[in-house]
Amino acid sequence: MVNMRPTLLSSCAQAATAKEASFRIDREVDLVRATRVIALDAGAERLIREVAEQTWSDARFLLIDPDAPAAGEGEHGADLVLKDHRGERTHLSAQLEGADSVVMVATSSKDAAPVRTIGEAAMLRGIMTAGIVFGENEDVRDVVLAQRPYARVLLISREDDDLAEVLTALRA
Repeated sequence: MVNMRPTLLSSCAQAATAKEASFRIDREVDLVRATRVIALDAGAERLIREVAEQTWSDARFLLIDPDAPAAGEGEHGADLVLKDHRGERTHLSAQLEGADSVVMVATSSKDAAPVRTIGEAAMLRGIMTAGIVFGENEDVRDVVLAQRPYARVLLISREDDDLAEVLTALRA
């Protein structure tokens, strides 16, 4: 039998002491995150385009540009040519400036190669990386394995609504 101690009134009083108050955050917590959401394949592009229509604070929705030449090496390692959800070309390195988090979205394992470039670029800059993979186990196995070393959060889902839910939780 576990010995349970009741919460005493004095416990609440201790939490109100000056010593305990010194551990409190007494400034306003930043409620907005600069999030970059990157589609790794055509199915993910469809999901991103739908979610991008919603209202977000500082989220940018990006797609890997398959028609662009390789961007090569930048000052922070390998770079990628991306395009925003409206079709304007940009570079991964430019998009990561000022970013707090990167969310990689995939629906298949066909285009798992860019995961390493994105993950390493984010890691070099100290940016939190998450991965959301939509699909069945065997269809997405390679992209899940590719994201595992880089994603602090890795969600495998069958529900398209999960992308918006994760972005809301990240305060995007």
